[in-house]
Amino acid sequence: MLRKIGICIWIFLSSFSALSLDLSGSVAVRDVNYPLPTNGPVNSNLTQSEIHLIGEHEFSPDSQFKAHFIGVFDPSNNSTNEQWYADAPEFLWIRKSSNWILKVGTDVISWGVTDGDNPLDIVNSKVYFDPIHAQKIGAGSVQLNFSGDENQLDLIFIPWARSAILPGGNSRWLPRQIYTGQSGGQPYLLILPNSFSYSSTTIGAQSQADQNNWGARWQFHHDNWELATYFFDGLAPFPLITPSVSGTEVSFFPVQVFQINSAVNLQLQDYRQQVTGVSFVKSQNSWQFKGESAYTNPLGNAYTLKGAVLESVLAIEKNWNVGESRNLITILQYAYAQHSLSGSNDISSFSRFFDNNWMGIVRGTYRDTETFTAFYSSDQLSFAWFADLSYEHKWNDSLKTKIEVMVIDGPLSSPIGAFAANKSGAASLEYSF
Repeated sequence: MLRKIGICIWIFLSSFSALSLDLSGSVAVRDVNYPLPTNGPVNSNLTQSEIHLIGEHEFSPDSQFKAHFIGVFDPSNNSTNEQWYADAPEFLWIRKSSNWILKVGTDVISWGVTDGDNPLDIVNSKVYFDPIHAQKIGAGSVQLNFSGDENQLDLIFIPWARSAILPGGNSRWLPRQIYTGQSGGQPYLLILPNSFSYSSTTIGAQSQADQNNWGARWQFHHDNWELATYFFDGLAPFPLITPSVSGTEVSFFPVQVFQINSAVNLQLQDYRQQVTGVSFVKSQNSWQFKGESAYTNPLGNAYTLKGAVLESVLAIEKNWNVGESRNLITILQYAYAQHSLSGSNDISSFSRFFDNNWMGIVRGTYRDTETFTAFYSSDQLSFAWFADLSYEHKWNDSLKTKIEVMVIDGPLSSPIGAFAANKSGAASLEYSF
């Protein structure tokens, strides 16, 4: 992996030299502490170093090149695949004319209009080392945008999609006490050992899920309304995850319960899905009313294992004027989803947290130097919840510090309550250039 990162950095810096790119970026160090113990050889502390390199070059007013490189280093991480990570989420050529834009290369594509839960933001795969703060992976794509006075059409083609990157075998973000799921319509519960590691086996993708992904979005703007329709046919955000274990059955009814006496091997298989959706944004003075719905249909054998889902989100956003040097934004959001099949509590179940969910966000700034964010989200079905608080201080144009606290609680069998031991505090220092 380190060799791959070196090659990526060399290619990236070579492009800067060859194209005379304007260079900017940042270097950050972040320390995360998990005070509560949990099963297995997991980390109680993470020290992560992160570098961002950003470059742009304008060939002409109608043609430019953009590049963004990310490198993350955490050599003390107990999960070896999380010790080093590199990606170029942006590495693309952009060509513009009066009413169309062509983009070729890796890019981060944002669809949908809501925050926190956004069921239409499904084009890019993600890195789930920390699933609550998952980062998008650059998608190698060809994009074409047509714009008129009130209409806009976006077309996307991804020849080879990239699979999601899941937490490592010793991660705290895989179930550590019980693992719930269903097989052939029969729910089961695995009681996990006190000390074990996960491993994974990748199975060939169903229906060539990683090939020839494509999507389209049409937007209509009029006065203070924005309406959009979406369609995407491609790789699902999470693979099918099937645990392979050995153990002893301790109960059969109403749920099969097994006491596990081995490590857990997760069999991973990518699959294809189709997503159809709509969204709206209504602006009124300092208010915004937002909503979106998405119908997700897994293809092939994945349909019998995952089932279809209809997700809807409604949100109200208000920008408060609290003075010349202060700004305050509040967001209240409700999400609801209907699944045709029950799910599990593994990493792929995080979306189930929004089956009946209230979420609130408060974000304030003061003199462009202080930023405070409070995020709270509550699952009304299992009464699981989490809160994320952060405070950021910008010392000057180059240096800023940040403090974060995250609290999680809920039943062990719920999508996010399984990770209640992952309450954490974090501090980071970032230098920009």
